Amino acid sequence: MTAMLKSEQYSNFVSPNLKGVHSYFKTKEAQDWRIKNYLVFCLEEDKLILPWAVVYDDWQRSLKILVKASAKQIPGSVRAFCADLIKIDSTVEGIIVLETCKNLYKGFRDQFLDLEIDARIQKLETLFSPMDRSKMEQPYNDIDIIRINALNLMYEATSYFGGDVSTDDNISDDEKNEMLLAEVTDGILAKKLSEVGKGVARYNVIFIPENIIPRATFYEEWQTLEKIFSQKEEEITSKISSPIKEVENILDKYREALVNATHRGYVKLDSVFIDYDFQNGFEFQRNWLEYWVNNVYWKFLICFSLSKHVLIDGSSSEYQYRDWFVNLLLEDLFLDINCHIRLKTGEVENIHRKNQKILSNLSDDRQHIDWYHDGILTVDINGVEEYIGILEVVGNAVVEDHIKMVSDRDKILKAMRLALFQLEQIFRCNGMNDEKQLQNNLETFGILVYGRHFIIYAMHYYEGLYLVDETDLSFILPSTPMELYLVEGIIKRLLVFRARVEYLRTWIQTQIRLADTTTRHLRRITTPVMLSPGTPNVNQRFARINGPTRNRE
Repeated sequence: MTAMLKSEQYSNFVSPNLKGVHSYFKTKEAQDWRIKNYLVFCLEEDKLILPWAVVYDDWQRSLKILVKASAKQIPGSVRAFCADLIKIDSTVEGIIVLETCKNLYKGFRDQFLDLEIDARIQKLETLFSPMDRSKMEQPYNDIDIIRINALNLMYEATSYFGGDVSTDDNISDDEKNEMLLAEVTDGILAKKLSEVGKGVARYNVIFIPENIIPRATFYEEWQTLEKIFSQKEEEITSKISSPIKEVENILDKYREALVNATHRGYVKLDSVFIDYDFQNGFEFQRNWLEYWVNNVYWKFLICFSLSKHVLIDGSSSEYQYRDWFVNLLLEDLFLDINCHIRLKTGEVENIHRKNQKILSNLSDDRQHIDWYHDGILTVDINGVEEYIGILEVVGNAVVEDHIKMVSDRDKILKAMRLALFQLEQIFRCNGMNDEKQLQNNLETFGILVYGRHFIIYAMHYYEGLYLVDETDLSFILPSTPMELYLVEGIIKRLLVFRARVEYLRTWIQTQIRLADTTTRHLRRITTPVMLSPGTPNVNQRFARINGPTRNRE
């Protein structure tokens, strides 16, 4: 959680003359006591650029003295604010801020240890004073560029968490929209982005919402990446046809029943239950979606009829939550087409990851290679199951575990990246090496269930980068009977998601058939193609796409 000064009354408070407290706290207002502002002050005022450990210890020691001071000397809200600042390394956000400041301060000190203080102050004033873009683009020497980039990155990245910095950006929306996409997607930028930050960035995975460090470093490029992702989402969405029409009748009946059963903030649940009559009898392939919609409504109605249910009970387990709602909404959605699209749930091993680890291990390496997910969405491609979606459930419906959420999300991103790579290999092994073709409709999905939030991510390949962002298919489960009207929207979004998965499989199958036809035609007029005896085993799996099919263990 971001440290906040809870009372604006003391935002202008300065520390009294307490022994051991740094002069910064005695001259600067409490609202400016964060680490980023303290570091800028030290760079402006100190004649020597002290080592990071010394500067950080001084900041921490001063805060601890202020926390222990009496209420007469330091107001309670200010002491609480100082206590939160001391615990900066107790949260994920704080660790990011601290590591960013630490690395950049140390790099700054190494570069400018001998810089004169007057020149330092002049550059800092230039850096943080309001300026227009034309002024920022004035030529600088190499030292200036390194210095400004370092401090600007530190300032902007830390400002993301509770900072008060305001940026002056005179670029209009029209000018931003006219930026050339090619400028941001070249190999050089991809390499830079992969080198900045940690974790999934090493795999060229660009998680657009929360990659704070690259966003601060490549602000304009990041905006373009967001635009690219949005364009690809719009292109794909325009091509799919949702099966909502198949369930319009039952949705209308439940909508009407809810309206009639609701009076002055109270829902008479018994009046909402519908004994739905399937016309001409029930046929699995024809009526499954209507049956599924009916099940979804009944599950919520039964849940809200209980005095204690999984959507509000903190003692319920993750497995109970999955059984009640996660599997119902996600696994059952594909049951009528499970011959070619299936969501495996439980503790599902990622075979791609296992094979990757086995191939990379030495003969005597006992490295742990198991990697399990709460669910894997698979599609049948010429008899071979390929991964296109990963599901992770953080806990029950009321869980608040940010650290585990981030860990599961990173796990999803890595698995999405590996799944998309496997799909790319299918294309390349079938003679489709055109980058434009690969980045046309190819995508993988990630579903993160955190509390009642169902977050659906999509990953698109574009010029060496793997762009990931949340789609507009995400939703939140209702927690009270008065929120039952949300169920209709949830059903419609899931049906769009199902249609999108079906479209992806159909498109892949079509492209492979076209490539296979072209290959057979070429072989009639050319010499036979001999396989190299040195072909690695890892590629043999993809060769089965055009050959006889068999079940994979």
